[in-house]
Amino acid sequence: AAAAITETTSKVDITLKRAAVVMTLSRQALIQATPELDAALTRHLTAACFELLEYGAINGDGTSDSPVGIRNTAGIGAVVGGVNGAQIDVTHLADLEKAPDVGNVAVVPERAGYLVNAATKRWLRTKAAGTNLGYLWQGGDRPLLGHRAAVSNNLPSNLAKGGSGTVCSSLIYSADWSHLALGIFGGGIDVTVDRVTLASSGQLRIVAALHAGVGVLLPAAFAKMDDGLTA
Repeated sequence: AAAAITETTSKVDITLKRAAVVMTLSRQALIQATPELDAALTRHLTAACFELLEYGAINGDGTSDSPVGIRNTAGIGAVVGGVNGAQIDVTHLADLEKAPDVGNVAVVPERAGYLVNAATKRWLRTKAAGTNLGYLWQGGDRPLLGHRAAVSNNLPSNLAKGGSGTVCSSLIYSADWSHLALGIFGGGIDVTVDRVTLASSGQLRIVAALHAGVGVLLPAAFAKMDDGLTA
């Protein structure tokens, strides 16, 4: 006889949030503007908006108009180093990889990998995998245990665990990063040029806003460690 299967699904709320930045520049700069200056301003404003989106996608806690990011999503895997944190070792990385396996999440090599901060990358470049073995961070396009790895200082390095002080780093692994959904609303970045507020001082303000939402479609595909020591 065929066994009955009960499928459980849930709604992922990708609610619009506003990430906005302000740049102040002189009216003289605007008058003398060249295509190169316009392009530079566009790059800076765009990068700043998407950095805010990245921060929210990683760390957002759902309060104060922030999205719920990966680290605060219920159901992701969690690796604990110790009461006061622990120096990141190959066993911690292996445990991060194990979490999606336990959840029966398929590893997609082209979309699997780690996200670490600069302190963690430096630590991994000097930490041997074991006696007479190479360093954990090997370099190349798959530098960390055969996986892709990206570096972002939006991952905190000032977390505290027990008596560690604010020196713990967070790192994230996913078997398939496509399970993180980013929804962009309104067709891109909205730009408002305010020529009035600071006119008396010969300045103007440019406000750039990105309206976006974040949702983790399959929490079991992700795992984090929030008490990694890098010294």
